[in-house]
Amino acid sequence: MSDTNNHGEEISANPYATLARHQFRLESLGDKLQKIENTITTRKDKWRRGDEAMWEPKFTLTQLVPEIYTKDKINDMLYGVCGAQEKNEDDLQMKLDGVYYPLNDSISWLSTCMEEMRQDIARIQTQCAAEATAPASIDRNLSTSIDDEPSHSNPMKSQPDFHQSRD
Repeated sequence: MSDTNNHGEEISANPYATLARHQFRLESLGDKLQKIENTITTRKDKWRRGDEAMWEPKFTLTQLVPEIYTKDKINDMLYGVCGAQEKNEDDLQMKLDGVYYPLNDSISWLSTCMEEMRQDIARIQTQCAAEATAPASIDRNLSTSIDDEPSHSNPMKSQPDFHQSRD
């Protein structure tokens, strides 16, 4: 065995075997195609010769008699079709309303909840920022709840004495 790049000086037996195998496959494909072509030709010949017995219809054709409608009958049919169409439109609208309005209400409610949550988050962030910048002191006013406004309640301020009577 020598190098295969020597432009065909010496080629091993293996490529010849592979080539023969591919050639055999092509020949068998050619045979199959020829058989298919022969079958198609045979069927076309049978059809042309008049083997239509198997293709005869199993039913008899009937001639439709054109019906003559009066103007009133045509109007009745038209109004019937239009009425059915309007009823279908009304039914569809009711179904759409049954889906749209509850969905719209749910979306509105969710939007309201989201806005309230944004306000709560902003309030908490403001409170956290204020607590972070305020000096640590024992006298510092600490809110016990996020709902309390520090400016509105100051426990250190003196409360008016309600026990004394006013003269």
